[in-house]
Amino acid sequence: MNAEASQDNGKAAQRSSLTAEEVTFFETFGFLVLKQHFTPEEVKTISTELKHAVDLTYKDAAFDSSADSSERLQGVDLTSSSTPYIYSLPERPHLYGIAKQLFGEDVIGHETDVNLFVGDTRWHPDRSGRDIKTHEFGCKFCFYPDPLDGETGALRLIPGSHRLPFFDALREVPGISDPKNIRNIPSIVCDNEPGDVVVFNLNCWHASCGGQPGRVQFAIVYYATPKTPQHLKEMRFQFTRNRQMAVEIALSNNKIPPTPTPEEVLDRGDSPLMTSWLLDRRQEFGYFDFDNDVYIEELQARQRDKNG
Repeated sequence: MNAEASQDNGKAAQRSSLTAEEVTFFETFGFLVLKQHFTPEEVKTISTELKHAVDLTYKDAAFDSSADSSERLQGVDLTSSSTPYIYSLPERPHLYGIAKQLFGEDVIGHETDVNLFVGDTRWHPDRSGRDIKTHEFGCKFCFYPDPLDGETGALRLIPGSHRLPFFDALREVPGISDPKNIRNIPSIVCDNEPGDVVVFNLNCWHASCGGQPGRVQFAIVYYATPKTPQHLKEMRFQFTRNRQMAVEIALSNNKIPPTPTPEEVLDRGDSPLMTSWLLDRRQEFGYFDFDNDVYIEELQARQRDKNG
């Protein structure tokens, strides 16, 4: 479903809520396309800040366009001083308001992620582990600064794949994890124009193919606050997995893995809301308890076993 933004004097108006029809569509199919959700002025500001951030991030080491998979993504550094608008997006009503409507007033936000992709991304959900019983876990807002279609890296989604048992059944589809089969899996392609936003349930299976090296994706995640012991268990696992992936991505790009600390968050001087998300809620889910060195040793041991 394409949720058309209302018009005012030829400019798209920001919306901080969805219609009842749109909520039903999202809950049924697991995603929603918000056409021209960002105004032309916002798109211009985001593009300007993006260029500045990319230049700063890769001034000493050039972006590696030779990687054969977007799963070896390369991030862009964001700060409140160098990219103030992008940095503030998770707290802005036209994203945060919709996340609250979908997952509750106590939804937990996350920093904006900006990544440069190379190649195809195989089918996957943004959930980790096998013991997944919570399908209302959270959502991700994705947007791209360039026009994209099915052959140039536009997001593909499998409608309804956020719900059990369909979510689990897809894991057993032969070849689901093979990048060569991306186009063979029945799905919806979310063609993109600058200003469009796709919001999808974190359980929803998605992929992309055909993107040019350096294709940019903005992503903002919101998690539903756990209300059951099972949900809390899954949340703690997810936050641990987030730390693991940060280590894996850094090592794949020959960088030192980040070691976030509560003190680091406090020193950033974020708003009270952002600080509560990145400090208080992360502490609640064991995010800062993760030990990088222990995990790196585990990875090295796995590699030794693999090599025999």
